[in-house]
Amino acid sequence: MIYIKNFCYILRHKFWVGVYCIQIGLYKRAITHDLSKFSSHEFVPYARNFFCKTKDPFEVHCIKRYFRDAWWHHYKTNSHHPEFYKTCKLLLDENGNNKIEDYYIEMSKDNILEMIADLKAMSRTVGGNKDGKNPMDYIDWYFTKSDFNLNEYTRECLEWYFMVDKQCYIRGIK
Repeated sequence: MIYIKNFCYILRHKFWVGVYCIQIGLYKRAITHDLSKFSSHEFVPYARNFFCKTKDPFEVHCIKRYFRDAWWHHYKTNSHHPEFYKTCKLLLDENGNNKIEDYYIEMSKDNILEMIADLKAMSRTVGGNKDGKNPMDYIDWYFTKSDFNLNEYTRECLEWYFMVDKQCYIRGIK
């Protein structure tokens, strides 16, 4: 049953991403978005993480571990996630010791737009506006997470798109 629930959830999410991608002209991405969620690397760990109701501590630990690996696979397979662009650079600190620092590469405009479509679909799917909630709530939460890091140019583009999208939502423009 958990696998059927996960399958239906993925389809519902893909439907809304498709709606938003088509609205902005990203037709191919409307179809190809998150296809990795159907892969063996992601499907079972996602289903078990989100829909399994076990209380056994060992099983919960295993589920979380496999889900973490699946989530990492998802990030590194799908270019609309900022984590796809995370890399690191080797620097020297003030004492001349090696230091590794995270570094984010610029995202393309299409990837930024697909990410916004994805976030709007997540808002619709997990906390959506069917209950009268603002569909931008999920985006606001995601954008302010402590582990949400972006290249400066990408962040500026994303903030601009969010601002325009919010103004359109407030004015009732689809």
